[in-house]
Amino acid sequence: EKDLSHWSAAETADFGSDGHGDMTLQILSEHATSDEKQTRILEVLTESMQVRSYHFECIGRESLIASGVPAEAPQTASAAE
Repeated sequence: EKDLSHWSAAETADFGSDGHGDMTLQILSEHATSDEKQTRILEVLTESMQVRSYHFECIGRESLIASGVPAEAPQTASAAE
C-alpha cells in the first residue's frame, strides 16, 4: 500500500476528462492574459525546460558512471553555445 501512494496521488490529481496534464493549458489560458504576461511565461518555461534537460542529463551521466562507462561532465546551455 505504501509503495502505491504515488499512483494514488496521481489518480486524485487526474480530474476531468483530460487528466492533470491538461491543467497547464487551463492555467495558461486563464492567467496569460496580456502580451507582457505571455512573454514572461515563455521566459520561465524556457528556463524550466533548460533546468529539466540539465537534470536528466546529469542523471544519465551518473548512471553511465555507476555502470562503469566513462562519461563527460554535462555542459550548461551557455557553455555549449
